Amino acid sequence: MDGKDYKNYDYIDVIVKKESAKEVIDGYSSFLWQLVNAKQDRRYSDLVDLEFKREILVDNKDRLALMQVYYETALNKRAEIKLYKHSKSKKAILKVAILSLSVVFGV
Repeated sequence: MDGKDYKNYDYIDVIVKKESAKEVIDGYSSFLWQLVNAKQDRRYSDLVDLEFKREILVDNKDRLALMQVYYETALNKRAEIKLYKHSKSKKAILKVAILSLSVVFGV
């Protein structure tokens, strides 16, 4: 057994980028989650595995869970926007490079 007290606590594991770990820990604490363990991911050096626990008997647990879903959706949307922002700049750089090469080589 893994030594977890499933009768009294809920558990959740979250994998995040290192630079976002503190923000995610603070965010999840807003939903009454307590950080149990934080360790570097085995495969990827820029990721952190976070393990949280929360007492099972919590007031307004359904509402907390819904707000947590909204929070996670916002985090994912922000990550998507960052990725999209960088992909557009890469495309623009590639276009400039191709145009520069065509001017240099007269193509």
